[in-house]
Amino acid sequence: MSKGKTAILFFSRTLNDEFRAKPIGSKQRFKSLYQFFVNKSLQTARSSGLPVIEIYSNQQDGDSFGERLVNSLKTVRDRGYNKVIVIGNDAPELSVDDLHLASQRISRGDSILGKDKRGGTYLIGLDLTRNLSFLESVNWSSSSVYDQLKRKLKNVYDLSVKADVNSLEDIESLAKNRNISRGAVLFLRSHFWGVMSCCINNNDYFRLVVSGCEYRGPPSLVA
Repeated sequence: MSKGKTAILFFSRTLNDEFRAKPIGSKQRFKSLYQFFVNKSLQTARSSGLPVIEIYSNQQDGDSFGERLVNSLKTVRDRGYNKVIVIGNDAPELSVDDLHLASQRISRGDSILGKDKRGGTYLIGLDLTRNLSFLESVNWSSSSVYDQLKRKLKNVYDLSVKADVNSLEDIESLAKNRNISRGAVLFLRSHFWGVMSCCINNNDYFRLVVSGCEYRGPPSLVA
């Protein structure tokens, strides 16, 4: 019987939807990057020992991001869970310890927020017995998602701020990060230089440099 337990909701776009939002490099290169981040997020979630429910954009119901998130949370609740930890696919610094801490704090009655460096959130922990409609009024396309949620939730426990991945510059920065494995670092460096080489060959290097090497996509858990 799952009632009374906490589940992790992996709330993610599909490959095609993610590429439309964050067209970093070619579609083929992006596919390997997407699979890397999805697999890393799911591996971390499953290693926590908590139940993991995966809901991708082609399974989500609603016209807005808020509606899709609320309906997905109701799906988790309908499966017998009354607490949830929501994560996405683009916070590779997320650890099992973070999930354990979130689970412990949510069991004590806290709401949990993990803020990313753009003002969004890479993790949200909620009690599913409350009215969830407030999530539909959040401006998920803004850089103030964390601040809006902080005002709407009570007894918020903050996890440490982490980076999310929305651009080529983010990949370059992450490839220098000591908080992820050497294998992950080597993969990200390979992807970064592969994209840069492609851009140079296609005379797009100047455009990338001028734009800060960024293809802006929405922050973690932002529409």
